[in-house]
Amino acid sequence: MAPTEPSPLTWTLRLKHARTTVLLHTDPLQSLSSVKAELLRALRATQPDGTLHGVALPGEAEALVLGKPRDVHDLAQGWVRIGGAAADGGEDGAANGTGKGKGKGKAREVNGVEESVKGAGLRDNAVVAFKWGASAARNGREREGELDDEGLELDEEVEGDDGWDVQIPKYEDTYGVEGVVNGEAGDVEVGSVSPV
Repeated sequence: MAPTEPSPLTWTLRLKHARTTVLLHTDPLQSLSSVKAELLRALRATQPDGTLHGVALPGEAEALVLGKPRDVHDLAQGWVRIGGAAADGGEDGAANGTGKGKGKGKAREVNGVEESVKGAGLRDNAVVAFKWGASAARNGREREGELDDEGLELDEEVEGDDGWDVQIPKYEDTYGVEGVVNGEAGDVEVGSVSPV
């Protein structure tokens, strides 16, 4: 499938892994599996050594797992898996808009049509996390009550640590807010006023 050409009707998705962000233009009714294929194609084109942050890229697009934010206004709250097991009515089904109840988009497969970007509850300029490999396999074991690498039951994980490796830059990281206040070097609080 050829990449979606940007037009006034296409949506932009910001796909994040660690500190990497990939912008993809998608059609709102495009299937999530084709979004994964475009994402993998973009990663392979930009990472000639076949790794991203020292981890080998997956061999096929189905190995990629996508997630949407639990709270679009606070990305630190974590991510909910979309597509795959969650869309099939898994435990996360109700949390990500795929279960029964109110909502305009049905994220499950309906009449043999695969889940779409709009059906997964995403919007234009949405932030979507992606992962693969060991972190994706770990997410699949969460419902089985297995132990993670540190010996903790996966139900007892630290809040916000749901296996998604997404680093959201802070204001200080982006703009380098470090200055001199009262003759001392240090961080400057946003909105603070220094005496003259």
